[in-house]
Amino acid sequence: MAFDKLFSSFLKKGRNQDKESNPEMKNVINSMFLCTPLYDKLKVKCHPDRFIDENQKAVAENLFQELQKHKYNYERLLELELQINDFVVDKSR
Repeated sequence: MAFDKLFSSFLKKGRNQDKESNPEMKNVINSMFLCTPLYDKLKVKCHPDRFIDENQKAVAENLFQELQKHKYNYERLLELELQINDFVVDKSR
């Protein structure tokens, strides 16, 4: 991926580090390139206006607020994706 090339350019020459040894840098790079499409997908899934039931609407509103708060944090968006997918699956039953 493009972020792998960019990530490797940030590493100093002569230093033998792999990507896993610097997880914060990997999150920064992922956040730069991957947050927007993931955020767009998740905001559609959990928007409170999609739900009629007040309990579901309240849960969706909390998830949506959390989603907006962490709009540019890729790792947190991945965690929220799991919560949102669980909520949407439970809602459909």
